[in-house]
Amino acid sequence: MNLSNDLTSIHERLNLLENENSRFRRKYRMIQIIAIAIGAFILLIGATDSSFDNITVRQITITDQDGKVRGKIGLDQQGNIGQSFLDSNGTQRVWIAVESDDIARIRLFDDNGKARISSATFSKNQELPRYAGLTFYDEDGETPRINFGVNVQEKSAFQIFNDSNNKLRIWTGTDSNNFAIQQFYDQDEKRRVETNTTPTGYAGYLIFDQNDRNRLQLSTTPDHQVVQAFLGQSGDTKVSTVVAQDESVSHYIEKGAASLIWEGIGHALQAKDLWDAVFDDNKK
Repeated sequence: MNLSNDLTSIHERLNLLENENSRFRRKYRMIQIIAIAIGAFILLIGATDSSFDNITVRQITITDQDGKVRGKIGLDQQGNIGQSFLDSNGTQRVWIAVESDDIARIRLFDDNGKARISSATFSKNQELPRYAGLTFYDEDGETPRINFGVNVQEKSAFQIFNDSNNKLRIWTGTDSNNFAIQQFYDQDEKRRVETNTTPTGYAGYLIFDQNDRNRLQLSTTPDHQVVQAFLGQSGDTKVSTVVAQDESVSHYIEKGAASLIWEGIGHALQAKDLWDAVFDDNKK
């Protein structure tokens, strides 16, 4: 028996056992560290009084108990920072954001995902600085039907109604001169009728032709007069009637216009004579 060889073998076995024990201790320490980290994370999530100085993320996704996405908070690829809320079918219904062009916007969608209501405020660097507006859309989600707005640049507040072809049909609002105005447009977006009141006490009713030329004016004045005027295509008054404060009535007829008026009256009298004749014949 070789004692030297036996001692060498025992020494090698001891080294092997010591190395294995060392590896085991390292693995055990790593498991302990992982367990402590997981426990601390769970405690932080569950704690009601926890606070954080800083959390940096690009997007947070919120799911329900079935794993369906119901909300998102974050920055999208277009540079919009916002919150999106989805219904139980996964359809986006609400969008709240500051968009990449610095417009703050809220959009509400129907159950088909079509935008139906949008409200926005613009920054001072926009084409319409600090404009605030609210828009209601048709069921296609693209055609605006009703607009409310405050235009800071023009000092106006307005309400607009469009038809189903996205044509302006009614404009109601106040302008930079503090006039209160309501305008009606035809299908070609030409102004045809306007009513207004002024800060100085005038109230008016205007009718326009298809070329947006004012042809008829009805108005009351601050001194209690009532005025009616018929205008030519160039805007000059052809015929006018005024009821004054003292109840007197005055008429103005432009030279050359009288013959047209009397011709019209003549046609009216002829029609009346014809009607009377037919009426008398029917009585027989």
